[in-house]
Amino acid sequence: MNPVAERAQSDERRTRRVLWDAEVRAAIIGILAVAGVMLIFEIVKTAIWSDMTLWESHSVTIAFSAFAGGLAVWGAIRRHANLQGTLLSESFERRRLAELSARLTAHTIELEAANVRLAAEVETRTRLERQLVQSQKMESIARIAGGLAHDFNNVLAVIFISLEMAALAVQTGGPIETELRVARDAAERAARLSRQLLSFASHRPLEFVPVDLNELVEQAATMLRRLAGEAVQVRLRLEASAAVVRGVPSQLEQLLFNLVVNAADAMPTGGHLEIATRSVSVAASDLPSRIEGGLFVELCVSDTGTGIPADVLPYLFEPFFSTKGEGKGTGLGLATSYAIVSRIGGTIEAANNADRGAVFRVLLPASEESVADAHLAVTAAREGGGERILLVEDQAAVRDTAQRLLESAGYHVTAAEDGEVALALAAQMRVAPDLVVTDVVMPRMGGRDLVDGLRARWPEVPVLFMSGFTDKVVMRDGESNTIFVEKPFSRELLLSWVAQLLPATHQP
Repeated sequence: MNPVAERAQSDERRTRRVLWDAEVRAAIIGILAVAGVMLIFEIVKTAIWSDMTLWESHSVTIAFSAFAGGLAVWGAIRRHANLQGTLLSESFERRRLAELSARLTAHTIELEAANVRLAAEVETRTRLERQLVQSQKMESIARIAGGLAHDFNNVLAVIFISLEMAALAVQTGGPIETELRVARDAAERAARLSRQLLSFASHRPLEFVPVDLNELVEQAATMLRRLAGEAVQVRLRLEASAAVVRGVPSQLEQLLFNLVVNAADAMPTGGHLEIATRSVSVAASDLPSRIEGGLFVELCVSDTGTGIPADVLPYLFEPFFSTKGEGKGTGLGLATSYAIVSRIGGTIEAANNADRGAVFRVLLPASEESVADAHLAVTAAREGGGERILLVEDQAAVRDTAQRLLESAGYHVTAAEDGEVALALAAQMRVAPDLVVTDVVMPRMGGRDLVDGLRARWPEVPVLFMSGFTDKVVMRDGESNTIFVEKPFSRELLLSWVAQLLPATHQP
C-alpha cells in the first residue's frame, strides 16, 4: 500500500474517534444543560409563583423541561451533524486523493516500463540501422572489388602460366630462373591480395565443410608465430573438447592470419598475443537480428598493444579503412575478416582490454558434424597423349596462354571465345571432346549454359569450370565429372585437374 492510502486510512480511523468523542461530549453537555436549566427554573418558579399547587408546579416543570431538553437535544444534534459532515467530507477527500495517488503511482510505473521498452527499441533500431548502413557499404564496394578481382585474376592467370612456361625453357639455377622466381613470388602475393578481394566481395563459390578450429590453430601455429615476429610471444589457450564449425578451411586460416597480423602491428616493440577458443551458449537477444541464438565456438585474439581509439571502433571493419598510416595498410584485412565471418553466419567484435591492448572476439555457429579432410586430392600432373580438349574463354590473352600450355603438354586443343561459338564447333564434331575447359562468366552465353547444351548431346562429357569470380552457383548437387577451379592457377595445378577429369581410357 502506498503512503497516501495508509495516511487516508489513518485519517478515517481518527475521524471515527473524533465523532465518538463528540457524541459523548454532546450527551454530557446536554444532560448538564438540562439539569442547570431545571434548577434555575425551580428557583425562579418558587420566587414568582409561590401560591401554585404542587400539581401545577410539577406540570409547569415537566413542560419547561421537555421544551428545554428538546432545544438542547436539537442543538446537540445540529452541532453533531455539522461536525460529522465536515469530518466525512475531509475523509472522502482524503480517500479520493489516496485513490488518485494510487492511480498516479500505477501510471508512473507503467510509464517507466514504457520508457525502458522505448529505449530498448531505439537502441535496437539504431543498431539495425548501423548494420544496414554497414551492409550497404559492403555490398556497394563488394561489387567494385569483385569486378576488379575478376579482371585482375585474368591478368594473373596469364602471368602465372607464362612465368612457368618460361621457367621450363631456361637453365636451372641460372640468373634468369632466379628472376623468374622473384616475379612468381610477386605474382603469388598479388594472387593473395586478389583472394582477399574475392573473399570480401563474396564472389567465390563456397563449399562449407566441418572444421575443428583447435586443429586449424595448432597446424598454423608455426606460421602464426612467424607472422607475429620474434618480439611477440604467442600463447595458445584452446578448449580441450573439439571446436567444430562449418566453413572453408582456407578462409578460416585467412581470418586467423588477418587477426594475428593486425595484433602484431599494434605491438611494434613486442608484447603478448593470445589465441583462445571455447564453446559458449549465446541468446538471440545478444546477437544481431539475422543470427539465431544457440551454441557457438568463440575465437578470441587478444594483444597487449596500443589498443583501439574510441573514435575508430565504429569504422574498424569498413573496407579500405586503415589505422596504420599512409602506405602501411590496404584497409582490407579486417573488412575481409568481417565478410568471412558474416558468410559463415557468425559475428566479430573488437574492444579494448580493461588494462592494455585490444581483443577481437569471433563467434561462429558450432557444428555437431565430424571433421573430414576438406582438401581436394590433387592428381599428379602428367603429359597428354593427344586427348581432345574444347577450351572456351572470352579473354584472348588467357585463352591463348592456356591453349599454349595444354598443347605444350601434349593435348589437342580447340579454342572458342564464348559459349555460342563453342556450341557451333561442337556441332561439327563427330565424337565428344575428351574434356571441356570453360570460363564461367562470358558474353552472350556463359559456361553453365554451354555445359547444359553440350551434355544434352554428350551426358558424360567431363567439365572443368574456371573463373576469376562467380556470384552464382555453377556446380550442381550430385553432378559428376565436374570440377570448379579459381583463377589464377599454376601450370602444375591446371594439368593435375585435367589429368583428374580425363576418362580412364585415355590415361596411360
